Amino acid sequence: KQVNGGGGHTCAVDNEDTVHCWGANHQGQLAVPSGVFSMVSAGAEHACGITSTSEVRCWGRFDRGQSTPPASAFLTVSAGLDHTCGLTPEAEIICWGQNNHGQSVPPNPAQSP
Repeated sequence: KQVNGGGGHTCAVDNEDTVHCWGANHQGQLAVPSGVFSMVSAGAEHACGITSTSEVRCWGRFDRGQSTPPASAFLTVSAGLDHTCGLTPEAEIICWGQNNHGQSVPPNPAQSP
């Protein structure tokens, strides 16, 4: 149903809504939690998926908070280098993880052109 490539690993959601990851595993990138998933995003050394209950679950590297999502419902998720962002049903972008370049602080929609 869906596939996404990360830094050294790739993850996919199959027709039974199960996530499978393959490739590099030195940070636990292949340790997919059990459950039913609607999508997955592979980052540099971590991955995150949206469960059937709209919860984000992440696995792999976690030393910069990139695999520690907030408790919220999400429609989509995107895993980056050392950060992750998700879109809520209220169209709010929430990010977590490293923020050394401002990558975890989305712009205020009121400030957008």
